[in-house]
Amino acid sequence: MSSSSSPPPPAASTARLDLDGNPIAPLTICMIGAGGFIGSHLCEKLMAETAHVVYAVDVYCDKIRHLVDPAPPHLHGRISFHRLNIKNDSRLEGLIKMADLTINLAAICTPADYNTRPLDTIYSNFIDALPVVKYCSENNKRLIHFSTCEVYGKTIGSFLPTDHPLRKEPEFYVLKEDESPCIFGPIVKQRWSYACAKQLIERLIFAEGAENGLEFTIVRPFNWIGPRMDFIPGVDGPSEGVPRVLACFSNNLLRREPLKLVDGGQSQRTFVYIKDAIEAVHLMIENPARANGQIFNVGNPNNEVTVRQLAKMMTEVYANVSGEPPLDEPMIDVSSKQFYGEGYDDSDKRIPDMTIINKQLGWNPKTPLKDLLETTLTYQHKTYKEAIKRQMSQASASKSLARRDEARGEERRRRGEESENRKAMGNAGSSPEQAAGNNKEDAEASRPPPSTVRFYPSADQPKARQPPPIKLEEEDVPPPPAADEEMAPRNLWQVYALGAFIVLRWAWVKWKESKDRDDSPDGRSPDGSS
Repeated sequence: MSSSSSPPPPAASTARLDLDGNPIAPLTICMIGAGGFIGSHLCEKLMAETAHVVYAVDVYCDKIRHLVDPAPPHLHGRISFHRLNIKNDSRLEGLIKMADLTINLAAICTPADYNTRPLDTIYSNFIDALPVVKYCSENNKRLIHFSTCEVYGKTIGSFLPTDHPLRKEPEFYVLKEDESPCIFGPIVKQRWSYACAKQLIERLIFAEGAENGLEFTIVRPFNWIGPRMDFIPGVDGPSEGVPRVLACFSNNLLRREPLKLVDGGQSQRTFVYIKDAIEAVHLMIENPARANGQIFNVGNPNNEVTVRQLAKMMTEVYANVSGEPPLDEPMIDVSSKQFYGEGYDDSDKRIPDMTIINKQLGWNPKTPLKDLLETTLTYQHKTYKEAIKRQMSQASASKSLARRDEARGEERRRRGEESENRKAMGNAGSSPEQAAGNNKEDAEASRPPPSTVRFYPSADQPKARQPPPIKLEEEDVPPPPAADEEMAPRNLWQVYALGAFIVLRWAWVKWKESKDRDDSPDGRSPDGSS
């Protein structure tokens, strides 16, 4: 992309003002987790609409590759990618020192991991975040830390009887940053490991602000959704992975599988479009006087649905986007234990109160749920459909080969068992003929399957079997020739030659006798006969 085809940064042509009318100076921002879902959209926003400089810190850059690998000419010097893991890399402190503002987006934030990888979840969201808070506090750098709406835990109303009228009162389920209690389940429900770690790091940040003057803002996202959210298992994420609800349902739709509703999909949630939410973060970045020391809910209470209703809407929207009719049974119910494993728990409702963010930043979400689902599912279909087809085709071929190998193995096993049974049952009292038959069948069973025999012989291939000799019964065998028949003629010309020889021999004998009589004086033969 050339610089002539792209507009210059807005700050180069016009002065930008904050909400109080003050000029906005360009900032250097250290963004930890810039390669993820939220980070990629925030980087795009800052590059397109501001003159800020971004140090993009992450282990992967796939979702921001179009910005950093390589950076387009008009972004040279404005965004740089730093591949590092915040767990053990000393370069992190140097980047934070060089920046005016640090935004920490790094976290394990997939519900399937909370109760299956609780230690990793706690370390990622609390232990690994400690150095970031420490470096910002010690170097007097401002921090925007991303927390979660899960810190609220369960609503007060969830502890009331199902038919209790107070369950419908807003004060029993609407979640307020500075008033609502944080109520978690029992320790054995490890699903709360994520929420607990996030709440504890919030308390640490708040304490650093109170005691050491750390300038901070805490963000509590309420289900931000849109393109590039999470991953599609087996395509750009692990095959066994379980992403969050939107990506999970998208994966089912792309594969034409029923959408799995955990415990009937009765939990209620609100969903906000990622671009609306990024606008709120943009306001926090550029209005520090209004954002410092604040905790902000960022969600859309107008987009409240049950998970079952969300599944129904996504099925309908995807049918329009893809042109594929819905399945006859588009949804199935699964238990939380079956889907997430032991130790899973959940909250019934998560409805954000928007008073503080509206008052401090004047922000309100704009995008209705159906519109954001249409945008998101259009992206998912264009990005993943062909890759899913290829993956499913390869998987089908692999299954066919596996079934064939399994069938062959089963046949060999069956033949082996039959051979062992014959040996065990027959060898003790069988006749020699039966034993010979058993040995022959054993040899047949040990032969390799036909597909393993090559057409061209090789050193490692057994020689082709010869046909068995013809066995004649005793009465079919001709007797040996008699002594006087050993020289009997076998062909017609031999008969003629023998006959001629006998005739000539007889003629010669007669001639000889006649000659001897003629030569004798008394007319007798020499031997005295007459």
